[in-house]
Amino acid sequence: MLKIAMLDTRVKPRRPVNRAGTISVNSVTTLDCVVRDYSASGVRLEMVSTAAVPAEFVLTLDGVTAPRLCRLIWRSQQAIGASFIEGASA
Repeated sequence: MLKIAMLDTRVKPRRPVNRAGTISVNSVTTLDCVVRDYSASGVRLEMVSTAAVPAEFVLTLDGVTAPRLCRLIWRSQQAIGASFIEGASA
């Protein structure tokens, strides 16, 4: 079986974490997630299903006071990669 390594094109190196988070889809709907890695520029999240995650969303991490506005970069069935939108207030 041939495995092809994916080129890591991240702007900042990510560090592994295992922290609960919440994605705010709109003012009423939230989705639970687990943060798997995190950097100054983005994040990888895992959840039961990514189908309801919009192109832009607000991410709140347990124990962190400031929510972050995020832009979806990639999606699989149970994980997403997102970049932080700098200069935007959540």
